[in-house]
Amino acid sequence: MKKMYVALLALLGLVGCGSPEPHVFDVVGTLDVTQPMSRGVDGVTCFTGSGYTDIKTGTQVRVTDAAGDVVALGELGYGVAKDTYPQLPGTDVCRFDFRIEGIPGKDGDIFGVEVANRGSVNFKAAGKTTPVSLNLG
Repeated sequence: MKKMYVALLALLGLVGCGSPEPHVFDVVGTLDVTQPMSRGVDGVTCFTGSGYTDIKTGTQVRVTDAAGDVVALGELGYGVAKDTYPQLPGTDVCRFDFRIEGIPGKDGDIFGVEVANRGSVNFKAAGKTTPVSLNLG
């Protein structure tokens, strides 16, 4: 009986000694497309125009590791008009938000983020949630 008790304790100890939790983080980002909209209203839905037709709701956002391998995918949310120059009429930026969760990596690791095929921008993982800001135009 004593041997069975010792074996059971050993088995329970092994169950609790699984692999360590992988390091993962989330990216919370924005893509600002500069385009003057003389009739734009701050905070309403916007769409990109000439030269940016590939930037829209649902456009793919890729995160790559330091070797250039894709490690996570996401997509752009709705565009929202922003007035960053209140002294001028209308709005000047169409901002798209994105969030990509569960990216494998740890603080200090270098990653790239790319929207559509507009080129990758590097960033360094920092904490559980890493902010990323991108600009076009």
